[in-house]
Amino acid sequence: MSSTTSVAVVIPVRDGDTLALCLAALLGGHRAPDELVVVDDGSTPPIAPESLPTGVRLIRRAAAGPGAARNAGAAATTAELLVFVDADVEVKEDTIGRLEAIYTSSGKAALQCVYDVDCPVASVPARVHNTLQRRNLLSVGDTSRQGEPHRNEPHRNEPHRDEPHRLRGLSSFCVAIARHAFVAAGGFDERVRRATIEDDNLGLALTGLGYDVWVLPDLTVRHHSRPTAARLLRRMAAMADDRVATGALFNTVRSLSSGRTHHRPDFLAAVVMVGLAPFAPPCAGVLLLASLGVQWRALAALVAEHGVSTAILGAPLLIGLAGAAAVGSARGLTRRLGRPCRISEELSWEP
Repeated sequence: MSSTTSVAVVIPVRDGDTLALCLAALLGGHRAPDELVVVDDGSTPPIAPESLPTGVRLIRRAAAGPGAARNAGAAATTAELLVFVDADVEVKEDTIGRLEAIYTSSGKAALQCVYDVDCPVASVPARVHNTLQRRNLLSVGDTSRQGEPHRNEPHRNEPHRDEPHRLRGLSSFCVAIARHAFVAAGGFDERVRRATIEDDNLGLALTGLGYDVWVLPDLTVRHHSRPTAARLLRRMAAMADDRVATGALFNTVRSLSSGRTHHRPDFLAAVVMVGLAPFAPPCAGVLLLASLGVQWRALAALVAEHGVSTAILGAPLLIGLAGAAAVGSARGLTRRLGRPCRISEELSWEP
């Protein structure tokens, strides 16, 4: 492997108001990308080329979803290392340089960044989303070294906050993938036309081919999304819907229970409890409280990162997210039984 690596950054966007911030962070870093591509996936109005900084390539396309947009951007580049960055993400000055250095020195095929503890949006839904995404990536995983078999660690659900670790799946907000691995895995799942599991499916495909997805706890970025509670609930329902309707259910459950996916077993338990509540009215209150109890680590993370008040205000949202996942799972199962393996045609980029 060469001592330097060419790097292409691909940014998919639709009607995003934080694109300028994202681009400024990338272009102002210590290591500017060799190629920087913005893929406009049907924005209204379309992004104007003259609104972008010099050196940024714009690709306009009819709306087909974030996965298809990322694939189109990757196809328009030639660099060895592909870095996918969402338009609401602000990288740090050393993000691209460190991704390049880690890939060049280690050959790791996929490198996953993490949301920074500093959430730039002060709303409760934004903070809950930021903390849950951090915890999903930092609190599970496999710390065995590259080339070793995955461990069945007795404390696999405890945090690995300080060391790189492997997991099944990935999150596309800021992830670097070697082009050869990206091509071998078929890119992002274009069948999924909304922002749900198109990235996770790619991560599962990569690990299925023997490529490891490595989470880098100290490589953080800031997430400027401004989700409402309603948007988070809709997206959770959509993710569960698409996963159950289209995924290999046995493999999904196995990954959930293994502790090596960023979808946590304690959340799965909460989904079951909330899903049972409507069918057992006398026990509904107990089940809802129990669903919150099994998510105590998420509440503790909210307290640690944003204070007690955010945790108290965010607790109903944790229950709601489990309920949304239960509703989405039921909808996906109905869709699967009625029209096997059909992907939803809905186009959504929320949040």
